[in-house]
Amino acid sequence: MSEIRVLVNRRLLAYEGLFRVDELYATVRRFARERGYFTMERVAEEHALPQGKEVLIEIDLKKIMSDYAKSFLQVSIDIKNLTDQIVEIDKRKHKYQQGRIEVYLSARLETDYRGRWEGSGFAFLFRTISDKFIRHGVIHELEDRARTDLSALQGEISAYLNMHRFKADARQKP
Repeated sequence: MSEIRVLVNRRLLAYEGLFRVDELYATVRRFARERGYFTMERVAEEHALPQGKEVLIEIDLKKIMSDYAKSFLQVSIDIKNLTDQIVEIDKRKHKYQQGRIEVYLSARLETDYRGRWEGSGFAFLFRTISDKFIRHGVIHELEDRARTDLSALQGEISAYLNMHRFKADARQKP
């Protein structure tokens, strides 16, 4: 059985304003493709309510970092009070959505994901000692790479959402 190390648990990124759901989703997918992650959409739900739609999207990003460890990034996008808005920018009409977004980001590192060191008690003991004293530096480097990837993903999402905030500010000025 592999060992799962939780590196970051549910880091919150919140935004309220104009955005496009498809572009937000594409931002996550583009990041995964550029960094070599395999994406799997676990949940995609939409509920229509009187005050607006509620959307929940959960995406898992997986990357094999070595023959011993792999990285998991989890993205959970929770959108409340989602309504469609038509916005005029430079005399052209664009369709945006407005609502409140909460993006939760998590990172984990799974070691011995193939279960090669689980054959006997001695192999398990040797793996534990090896992880603690011999491969200590390598495992910390892999953990740091997973944390760095999560921070980069947070930056990409934040940059996308702030881009629309500045567009909204520019529209409101005369």
